Amino acid sequence: MEFSLTAKQWQFIQSDCEESLFGGAAGGGKSYALLVNALLFALRYAGSRQLLLRRTFPELRRSLILNSLLLYPAEVAAYRSTEHIWIFKNGSRIEFGYCDNESDVSKYQSAEYDCISFDELTHFSAYQYICLLARLRGANPFPKLVKAASNPG
Repeated sequence: MEFSLTAKQWQFIQSDCEESLFGGAAGGGKSYALLVNALLFALRYAGSRQLLLRRTFPELRRSLILNSLLLYPAEVAAYRSTEHIWIFKNGSRIEFGYCDNESDVSKYQSAEYDCISFDELTHFSAYQYICLLARLRGANPFPKLVKAASNPG
């Protein structure tokens, strides 16, 4: 697979910090970097679990989900549209989710993720962010990472 990445996108993807933020103006490729990061993580860590989030489902559908369908190769994963999840041949999973209301964080109770990605981080409340960080856990040896992207504002 070949990806067209800027130096900033590649630096963000390679970051092994527990929390990484990619900020910048609209059109800077932040959402694309989140999708490529998730794909590479899923391929590298067989059996890993990830969650990619937007604040609302309409935003999620027209950005991350739509673009993942264009980017992710069918040879390595299949998309289950009713569950909004990519299932990889190596057992990895990339789930798409949203937190429209404060109480939506409860949808993720008991879930475990190796990487949680927030697209447009400033759209989430501090409460949602902190609650979702509690889902970043698991007994496997994979790194536990938060990746976030946001416009200034």
